[in-house]
Amino acid sequence: MNHGSRYYWMMVSRDKYEWPLIIADTCGELAQAIGKTEKAVYNAVTFAERRGSKNSQFRRVLKEGAEN
Repeated sequence: MNHGSRYYWMMVSRDKYEWPLIIADTCGELAQAIGKTEKAVYNAVTFAERRGSKNSQFRRVLKEGAEN
């Protein structure tokens, strides 16, 4: 999978501030940094986005200048 060219992928703190703990250019890089599979991180992000949930510790943020 190559999910990441248009996004920054982040793991954030689980408090109200959601501080970025790890920032990666691709989903795969983030997954490797935290010892999870790329599919697990991608599924957590997309599931939370579809539900409008903030409970996931993972986020993806559109890079400046990238088209949605």
